[in-house]
Amino acid sequence: MFELGDFSKELHEKVGEEVLKNKIDILICSGENAKNIYEKAKEEMDLQNVYYLNDKNEIISLLKKIAKSGDIIL
Repeated sequence: MFELGDFSKELHEKVGEEVLKNKIDILICSGENAKNIYEKAKEEMDLQNVYYLNDKNEIISLLKKIAKSGDIIL
């Protein structure tokens, strides 16, 4: 989504809105622009289920702790 230019913030926030509409259980974001998804989603999601991490190793570690059989991870 790097090519969004001036629309990047707005469209990333829309992804956060879709997370809320679709009742996603847990959201993990990483990357500068994804911070807008995180900020939008945490307005209404349980803060224990919304993560912003800077490092892929942190993400992998978190997933190993919280992922359960039958979970769908996108």
